[in-house]
Amino acid sequence: MKCVICGNESHDILTKKLRYGNRIVYYCPKCDYGMLEAGFEDVSEYYDKEYRKKYKDELTNDQEESPKEIYQMRCRYQNDRIHAIRDFFDKEKSFLEIGCSAGQFLSKIRDEFGYVAGIELSKKCAEYVREHWNIPVYSEELSQIKWNGEQFDYIGFFQVLEHIENPRQFMRDVHDRLKDGGKVFIEVPSLNDPLRKLWKVDAYEQFYYHEAHLSYFSEKSIRILLEDCRYKVECIDYIQDYNFLNHLYWYFNNGPQPDCVFGLNEPKIDFKEDREDVQEAGTKINELLTETNRKYFEILAKYKLTSNMFIIASKI
Repeated sequence: MKCVICGNESHDILTKKLRYGNRIVYYCPKCDYGMLEAGFEDVSEYYDKEYRKKYKDELTNDQEESPKEIYQMRCRYQNDRIHAIRDFFDKEKSFLEIGCSAGQFLSKIRDEFGYVAGIELSKKCAEYVREHWNIPVYSEELSQIKWNGEQFDYIGFFQVLEHIENPRQFMRDVHDRLKDGGKVFIEVPSLNDPLRKLWKVDAYEQFYYHEAHLSYFSEKSIRILLEDCRYKVECIDYIQDYNFLNHLYWYFNNGPQPDCVFGLNEPKIDFKEDREDVQEAGTKINELLTETNRKYFEILAKYKLTSNMFIIASKI
């Protein structure tokens, strides 16, 4: 398999097991990049009909999540993204989000820009965003939309680029949709995820790789991709989403928690005892957990061992 980032044909194997099923994820040592061939032919059909049946926030739920459920689960976890782009809020600027899901991010920033729009291949989610926030949403791939020369000041895509079969062509298509000097805001999972690199949890290694993620980026590979596609990388921030206790859970149980809620919030134990002294002790313990989690995130960011990278780059 030829590396889609640097063209190298000499590569290793990261894994032969995915979260569901067996496939090979190849590794290019030249640009520190993992890659998986797409197992589906029609991208739009896959993300409209199949993706949400397999990948959801509640692992114990056998039913496909509705757009409302997706929104309610995820809308509370947008603070890192909002903080990362806050300096660019401008009522004179336009913003396009690719892969806007049920609108959990767009709904938060729609009043901070003069014009916002989205792209979402799930027709149910796209309709949900249109109906609830009156935001225009396209249900086609970026390259298939008839833009008639329309361009944007900012384009954001969060947890999307890893799903793209040809990230190089995708970034060129994004480039075409950006105004001169426009910026992209990108969030991708990191190949140096702490549960892989630091804790080395066997079960997480298989959980981490799945059929919808065709790219596994490092800082080196994302820089090569963006610079080759005529972007200037302005900053890369290392962001951790799941908390310290979630990582301990993985380490001791060799498996995930039933849903994402506990892991994505500040760690907090619900102490049941009504006695005042016990409640006071519980409060102190939760304060300790919060401070420990903050320091843990700082350590992960310092050594570039977070679950995600957030990249800001400008068109050149």
